[in-house]
Amino acid sequence: MRALDYILLSVIALCAFFAFRTWRRALKNGDCCGHGGCNGDCAHCGAACGKHQK
Repeated sequence: MRALDYILLSVIALCAFFAFRTWRRALKNGDCCGHGGCNGDCAHCGAACGKHQK
């Protein structure tokens, strides 16, 4: 593998890390957990966040 391959792999890993961290933070805060069907209306959200019960 060349140096460019390692750079691309590290950029992809970094993006995956930040996406996972953002998802976990949303899950802990009771947000809609990134499901596209929520659209801010958590009463109809099918995610197991618990916020739609409030």
